[in-house]
Amino acid sequence: MDYVGNGVRRQDSEICALTAAGVVPGDYTSDMAATTPSVADSFRTTLDLFDTGLALMRQNLQRRHPEAGDEEIDRLLRDWLLDRPGAGSGDCPGRSVDLSVRLA
Repeated sequence: MDYVGNGVRRQDSEICALTAAGVVPGDYTSDMAATTPSVADSFRTTLDLFDTGLALMRQNLQRRHPEAGDEEIDRLLRDWLLDRPGAGSGDCPGRSVDLSVRLA
C-alpha cells in the first residue's frame, strides 16, 4: 500500500523504517511539538476549569442563600455536584456505582 505525505509517495516498508528511525511520515514537523500541549498541561487546564466552575457555583449558591453559612454552602455545593438531572445512572452506559460509598 502507498502512503502520501508532504507530496511524497512511500511504501509500507519505507513507513516502517522511517517510524523505527523516529521520523514521523506525513505532514508532521518538529515545530508542531512545541505548540502541542502535553497531557499534563491539558489535565492542569481541566482541573483549573473545574475549580473555576466550583467557585462560580459557590458564589451562585451564596447569592441564592445569603443566610447560609460556609458549612451549608459546602453541603449545597456537594449536593449540586452529585445531582445529575437526566443522568441518574451516570453520563454513559455501564455499571452503576454507589457514590455515597465512594465519596464518604
